[in-house]
This record gives sequence, C-alpha cells and structure tokens, in this order.
Amino acid sequence: MRLTLLIFLVSTLVLTAQNESGIIAMKNGEEITFYDGSNSDEEKTIYGMYATRFRSIAWDMDDLFYFAKSGEIIKLKQKEIKTINFNDSEYTYFTGPHYKKKAIRMHRLIAQNDKYVLGYYSASNGEYLYIFSLEGELVKRRLGVYGRSEYGVKYGKNNLKKLYKVLPEYFPNCTELYDKIKHNAELFNNDTSWRYRFGGDIFSVWDKSDKPDKELRDKSFIGNIICN
Repeated sequence: MRLTLLIFLVSTLVLTAQNESGIIAMKNGEEITFYDGSNSDEEKTIYGMYATRFRSIAWDMDDLFYFAKSGEIIKLKQKEIKTINFNDSEYTYFTGPHYKKKAIRMHRLIAQNDKYVLGYYSASNGEYLYIFSLEGELVKRRLGVYGRSEYGVKYGKNNLKKLYKVLPEYFPNCTELYDKIKHNAELFNNDTSWRYRFGGDIFSVWDKSDKPDKELRDKSFIGNIICN
C-alpha cells in the first residue's frame, strides 16, 4: 500500500512538474508565481486565446489568464494587477489607463526615466506607444507604430517622423532607445529580401510570417530600457 502510494505521489509530481515563468505583482501587495503550462493540454491557447510566445499568460480587454503550478488556468482582473515580470528579465508588463481611468489595459514596458514610462500596446487594429507618468497617469496615447486605422500608419514608415518629434520631449537622453529604433527603421527601409513591418508584438522588426529569425530578433528587440 505504501509503495503504491509512493508511486502515485511520484507520478503526480512528474505530471505536475513545469517551469516557473515569472511573477505577477498585485496592487494589494500579493505576488503570484505563474508557470509555462508545460503540464497542461491547453498550453497553446488559454480559454481559446493565444497566449504570448511564452505560452504562459494571455489576456482580453479586462481579464488576464495564467497557468498555476498545477496546470490550472487562473483568471485575474487586469485592474488589480500592478506589474508582470518574466524570469528572463527582458519582458515586463504593467497596467495603465487606456483612454480614461476606468479603462485599464496591459502594456509592455519599452523605456523608463525618472519621470515617464513608455508603454507598448497591441490592439486588433494596430500597435501603439503610450506615455505615462511614473505615478501612472496617462500623458500621451496612441502614438502609431503599426496600424490599419486612422490611428496607425501601415508599416510605420511615415510615422517615424512623429515618433522622433514626440518621444524626445519626454525621453530626451534615451540614446539606447533611439539607436534601436533607428536600427530597426534601417532594416525595414533597406532590406527588401523580407517583408518587414515596423511594430509587432515585441516592438521589433518581424517577417510577415510572424516567425522572426532569432539572430534578427535579438538585434532588434526593444524593451526594459532605463534612460538617464
């Protein structure tokens, strides 16, 4: 009986073993560890929605879904979340007002200085940059990066001038940010071997198949930049 129980416990541990992906910090001070979903049969989608490329979180307009250690999918209200930090340290998400205080949305951290935070928001009609104060107040919204509406410019080429004009007002000494934007813009403008677009889920240069070459992705990734 004891041997059977031990075998059952070991089997259970093996079945539930998975990798930690990061930490969700709640506004009430609670910290939640989320996992990669490797022990779940729903690892490709969460409640029918595609998770991020980490396959460990997904969100809609109001809620966020993540994998618990058991493989269970847990739902949280975005308005109750402060930040999400992945273990690889490249990716940080935070919640901020979308257009009014009641509309809270998930943004990826692009850059930050002692006054402002630059966030990246992906919507069904395009990708946009938002600027917030450190206190979380909305300063600038919908600086188009890529879009299919009046708010964004397809492939972003003609929108760079606006970015170069607006961003230095709030991030005047952020050399790393502007160097990386320039690098990605040059890739977009000069390389005709791929069908690039300036934008994408990681504010980077992607090919049309949404499966970027890893070396290109590493060179063009923009995120978690701390400006002087």
